[in-house]
Amino acid sequence: TERYIIVEGTGRMEVGDLPPTDVAPGDTVFIPAGVRQRITNMGAGDLIFYCICTPPFTPASYRPLE
Repeated sequence: TERYIIVEGTGRMEVGDLPPTDVAPGDTVFIPAGVRQRITNMGAGDLIFYCICTPPFTPASYRPLE
C-alpha cells in the first residue's frame, strides 16, 4: 500500500477507477496495493508530497502506465 501526504502545491490524484480528485496541503491519499495511480501537478509551483510505501518501494515493483 502507499500513502501520499501532500505538503505543498496543488495536484490531481488518480487512483484506480475512481474519478480524479484535487489535492492540496494537508491531504492524505490512500492507494491500495496493486492499484494504478498517478499524481499530476496542477499549480504554478512545485507539488511536494511524501510517499509512504508498505512494504518499502523497490524499482522492480514499478510498471509505467503509458
